[in-house]
Amino acid sequence: NTLANTGEGIRMSGGDNNNFTSNVIRSQNKGIRLEGTSNPWAMNNKVIGNTLSNNAVGIYLFQEVHNSQVSSNLITLSSQKGIELKQASNNDIYSNSINGTSSIGLLADVNSNNNRIYRNNFLLNSNSAQDYGSNYWNVTTEGNYWSDFSQSAQGCNDTNFNGFCDGPKTFPNNQDPFPFTNINGWNNMWPI
Repeated sequence: NTLANTGEGIRMSGGDNNNFTSNVIRSQNKGIRLEGTSNPWAMNNKVIGNTLSNNAVGIYLFQEVHNSQVSSNLITLSSQKGIELKQASNNDIYSNSINGTSSIGLLADVNSNNNRIYRNNFLLNSNSAQDYGSNYWNVTTEGNYWSDFSQSAQGCNDTNFNGFCDGPKTFPNNQDPFPFTNINGWNNMWPI
Protein backbone atom coordinates (compact mmCIF):
# COMPACT_ATOMS: atom_id res chain seq x y z
CA ASN A 1 0.00 0.00 0.00
CA THR A 2 1.11 3.56 -0.70
CA LEU A 3 -0.64 6.28 1.31
CA ALA A 4 -0.08 10.04 1.08
CA ASN A 5 -1.87 13.18 2.30
CA THR A 6 -4.83 11.45 3.96
CA GLY A 7 -4.38 12.83 7.51
CA GLU A 8 -3.40 9.52 9.11
CA GLY A 9 -1.89 6.77 7.02
CA ILE A 10 -2.99 3.76 9.07
CA ARG A 11 -5.00 3.98 12.28
CA MET A 12 -6.00 1.01 14.41
CA SER A 13 -8.04 1.30 17.62
CA GLY A 14 -8.36 -1.52 20.11
CA GLY A 15 -7.21 -4.48 18.00
CA ASP A 16 -4.97 -7.45 18.72
CA ASN A 17 -2.71 -9.65 16.59
CA ASN A 18 -2.60 -7.39 13.52
CA ASN A 19 0.31 -7.03 11.12
CA PHE A 20 1.12 -3.75 9.39
CA THR A 21 3.90 -4.50 6.92
CA SER A 22 5.56 -3.14 3.79
CA ASN A 23 3.54 0.06 3.51
CA VAL A 24 4.85 3.31 2.04
CA ILE A 25 3.36 6.22 3.97
CA ARG A 26 4.21 9.88 3.50
CA SER A 27 2.97 13.39 4.28
CA GLN A 28 0.60 12.42 7.12
CA ASN A 29 -0.08 13.79 10.59
CA LYS A 30 0.58 10.27 11.93
CA GLY A 31 2.08 7.67 9.61
CA ILE A 32 0.96 4.60 11.59
CA ARG A 33 -1.15 5.04 14.73
CA LEU A 34 -1.93 2.11 17.02
CA GLU A 35 -4.33 2.99 19.79
CA GLY A 36 -5.83 1.00 22.61
CA THR A 37 -8.62 1.93 24.94
CA SER A 38 -9.11 1.10 28.59
CA ASN A 39 -11.03 -1.94 27.38
CA PRO A 40 -9.84 -3.46 25.09
CA TRP A 41 -6.16 -2.78 24.97
CA ALA A 42 -4.22 -3.13 21.72
CA MET A 43 -1.88 -6.09 22.12
CA ASN A 44 0.46 -8.31 20.12
CA ASN A 45 0.47 -6.15 16.99
CA LYS A 46 3.38 -5.92 14.55
CA VAL A 47 4.59 -2.89 12.61
CA ILE A 48 7.35 -4.24 10.36
CA GLY A 49 9.21 -3.14 7.26
CA ASN A 50 7.35 0.08 6.51
CA THR A 51 8.77 3.18 4.84
CA LEU A 52 7.51 6.40 6.45
CA SER A 53 8.63 9.81 5.23
CA ASN A 54 7.71 13.45 5.72
CA ASN A 55 5.10 12.74 8.40
CA ALA A 56 4.61 14.80 11.54
CA VAL A 57 4.97 11.57 13.57
CA GLY A 58 6.17 8.38 11.88
CA ILE A 59 4.85 5.71 14.27
CA TYR A 60 2.58 6.53 17.22
CA LEU A 61 1.73 3.99 19.94
CA PHE A 62 -1.00 5.55 22.07
CA GLN A 63 -3.06 4.63 25.11
CA GLU A 64 -2.70 1.03 26.22
CA VAL A 65 -0.67 -0.44 23.36
CA HIS A 66 1.22 -3.38 24.85
CA ASN A 67 3.34 -6.40 23.89
CA SER A 68 3.71 -5.23 20.31
CA GLN A 69 6.65 -5.19 17.91
CA VAL A 70 7.95 -2.21 15.91
CA SER A 71 10.87 -3.33 13.77
CA SER A 72 12.75 -2.85 10.51
CA ASN A 73 10.98 0.41 9.64
CA LEU A 74 12.64 3.27 7.78
CA ILE A 75 11.41 6.56 9.25
CA THR A 76 12.74 9.72 7.59
CA LEU A 77 12.21 13.46 7.83
CA SER A 78 9.48 13.51 10.49
CA SER A 79 8.70 17.06 11.54
CA GLN A 80 7.86 16.21 15.19
CA LYS A 81 8.82 12.66 16.21
CA GLY A 82 10.06 9.55 14.47
CA ILE A 83 8.45 7.23 17.04
CA GLU A 84 6.23 8.39 19.91
CA LEU A 85 5.16 6.24 22.85
CA LYS A 86 2.29 7.59 24.92
CA GLN A 87 0.87 5.24 27.57
CA ALA A 88 2.49 2.32 25.72
CA SER A 89 4.36 -0.37 27.64
CA ASN A 90 6.11 -3.72 27.23
CA ASN A 91 6.78 -3.26 23.51
CA ASP A 92 9.86 -4.26 21.50
CA ILE A 93 11.26 -1.49 19.28
CA TYR A 94 14.28 -2.63 17.30
CA SER A 95 16.12 -2.55 13.97
CA ASN A 96 14.50 0.72 12.90
CA SER A 97 16.27 3.62 11.22
CA ILE A 98 15.07 7.03 12.38
CA ASN A 99 16.64 9.68 10.17
CA GLY A 100 16.49 13.45 9.98
CA THR A 101 13.71 14.16 12.47
CA SER A 102 13.29 17.90 12.99
CA SER A 103 12.34 17.55 16.66
CA ILE A 104 12.77 14.20 18.52
CA GLY A 105 13.80 10.82 17.11
CA LEU A 106 12.00 8.78 19.80
CA LEU A 107 9.88 10.13 22.64
CA ALA A 108 8.51 8.03 25.51
CA ASP A 109 6.12 9.76 27.92
CA VAL A 110 5.95 9.27 31.70
CA ASN A 111 3.29 6.55 31.31
CA SER A 112 5.33 4.45 28.87
CA ASN A 113 7.35 1.83 30.72
CA ASN A 114 9.25 -1.41 30.24
CA ASN A 115 9.67 -0.93 26.51
CA ARG A 116 12.80 -2.54 25.05
CA ILE A 117 14.49 -0.20 22.56
CA TYR A 118 17.59 -1.65 20.90
CA ARG A 119 19.51 -2.13 17.63
CA ASN A 120 18.05 1.07 16.14
CA ASN A 121 19.91 3.65 14.07
CA PHE A 122 19.32 7.24 15.22
CA LEU A 123 20.71 9.35 12.39
CA LEU A 124 20.95 13.14 12.13
CA ASN A 125 17.96 13.92 14.33
CA SER A 126 17.72 17.35 15.98
CA ASN A 127 17.21 15.58 19.33
CA SER A 128 17.78 11.82 19.26
CA ALA A 129 15.66 10.71 22.22
CA GLN A 130 13.73 11.73 25.30
CA ASP A 131 12.47 9.19 27.82
CA TYR A 132 10.22 10.27 30.69
CA GLY A 133 9.12 6.73 31.54
CA SER A 134 11.20 3.79 32.66
CA ASN A 135 12.41 1.92 29.57
CA TYR A 136 15.32 -0.28 28.52
CA TRP A 137 17.59 1.11 25.79
CA ASN A 138 19.44 -2.16 25.36
CA VAL A 139 18.91 -5.90 25.36
CA THR A 140 21.66 -7.92 27.04
CA THR A 141 24.75 -5.91 26.09
CA GLU A 142 23.53 -4.29 22.87
CA GLY A 143 22.06 -0.82 22.58
CA ASN A 144 21.57 1.47 19.58
CA TYR A 145 23.63 3.48 17.12
CA TRP A 146 23.57 7.29 17.57
CA SER A 147 25.08 9.52 14.88
CA ASP A 148 25.54 12.25 17.51
CA PHE A 149 27.50 9.87 19.78
CA SER A 150 29.79 7.74 17.64
CA GLN A 151 33.18 9.46 17.70
CA SER A 152 35.69 10.57 20.34
CA ALA A 153 34.85 14.25 19.82
CA GLN A 154 31.22 13.42 20.71
CA GLY A 155 32.21 11.46 23.83
CA CYS A 156 32.29 7.96 22.35
CA ASN A 157 35.59 6.18 22.83
CA ASP A 158 36.14 2.52 22.01
CA THR A 159 39.50 1.81 23.65
CA ASN A 160 39.11 -1.98 23.46
CA PHE A 161 37.79 -1.97 19.85
CA ASN A 162 34.75 -4.09 20.67
CA GLY A 163 32.30 -2.02 18.60
CA PHE A 164 30.72 -0.24 21.60
CA CYS A 165 31.38 3.16 23.13
CA ASP A 166 33.10 2.76 26.50
CA GLY A 167 30.50 4.99 28.19
CA PRO A 168 26.74 5.46 27.89
CA LYS A 169 24.80 7.75 25.56
CA THR A 170 22.73 9.92 27.89
CA PHE A 171 19.50 11.82 27.23
CA PRO A 172 16.68 13.18 29.46
CA ASN A 173 15.85 10.70 32.24
CA ASN A 174 17.65 7.69 30.77
CA GLN A 175 20.66 6.34 28.89
CA ASP A 176 21.76 3.74 26.40
CA PRO A 177 24.46 1.85 28.33
CA PHE A 178 25.85 0.04 25.26
CA PRO A 179 25.83 2.39 22.24
CA PHE A 180 27.32 1.01 19.03
CA THR A 181 30.16 2.83 17.29
CA ASN A 182 28.93 1.98 13.77
CA ILE A 183 25.64 2.00 11.88
CA ASN A 184 24.07 -1.47 12.08
CA GLY A 185 26.89 -2.48 14.41
CA TRP A 186 24.84 -5.48 15.59
CA ASN A 187 25.42 -7.15 12.22
CA ASN A 188 29.00 -7.78 13.39
CA MET A 189 27.98 -9.31 16.73
CA TRP A 190 26.98 -12.77 17.88
CA PRO A 191 23.21 -13.39 17.98
CA ILE A 192 21.39 -12.45 21.18
